Amino acid sequence: MKTLLAIVAAAGIVINSVQSVRAAPPVQGQPFQRPLPLRQPQRGPTTQTMSWDQWVSLFRDYLDLIDEFASVSKDQSSSGVAAVVYAEDVLKAKRPQDAIDWFNQVLPEIKDPVVQRAVRLRLAELYRTTNQPDKALEQLRVLITAPPPPPTLPSH
Repeated sequence: MKTLLAIVAAAGIVINSVQSVRAAPPVQGQPFQRPLPLRQPQRGPTTQTMSWDQWVSLFRDYLDLIDEFASVSKDQSSSGVAAVVYAEDVLKAKRPQDAIDWFNQVLPEIKDPVVQRAVRLRLAELYRTTNQPDKALEQLRVLITAPPPPPTLPSH
């Protein structure tokens, strides 16, 4: 879960940083001169020059981020949990009760038990922070008393 949160947080930072680089890579040994921005400057390095090593490191981080997103996107459960984390981030702009209402509305539609558990954990936390401990405990009870998933046969 910490990895997913780190991916989501790093995505905005790295993508914004890479998008602000609009020129070809610098020649090795010479600093990279970033052109003046066409619009508001993006978040990223604060210096106007970037060394070759910094540019390569940033580009590698961007490629690693793409690989991580591809990996998460290949797995239905991982994608669903990432969507729960992202939805919570989007809903932070609203009242906590709006987030509770949204998660309660979407919960019956969720087919994947892993994603259902992620939503129930978010609901428990939202109920706790809105001083609704009985509802938080109900979500936790559902998680605690849920039967284990059926065993899967190994694929050969």
